[in-house]
Amino acid sequence: MTMQYLGYERFDDPRLVKLLNELYQNEWYYFVNMFLPSFKLIKKERIGSKIKKKYADPKTPLEKLLESKEIKSDVKDVLRLQYKNLNPYELENEIQETIRKIFSLLRI
Repeated sequence: MTMQYLGYERFDDPRLVKLLNELYQNEWYYFVNMFLPSFKLIKKERIGSKIKKKYADPKTPLEKLLESKEIKSDVKDVLRLQYKNLNPYELENEIQETIRKIFSLLRI
């Protein structure tokens, strides 16, 4: 994932720990796992000096879990309900608001 929301700042202020933990455990977690698809490399083939890569269709981590036969159906139902109750635009706004709070504390 190449989301560079926080950039390369140094976060050495103890006041930031709670904000960062809440961000990663809540909004960021749901946004990344339920709305951001990723590619899975299926095959790599060398053709001369070039490498040809074959990828599976992009899927979110949630979609991968729901397709799994190892996950119980009641757990899948809970995940579907969580997904249904989430709005990616609201999550994005909450992420941005938390990041603004983090950077405002850095500038004090």
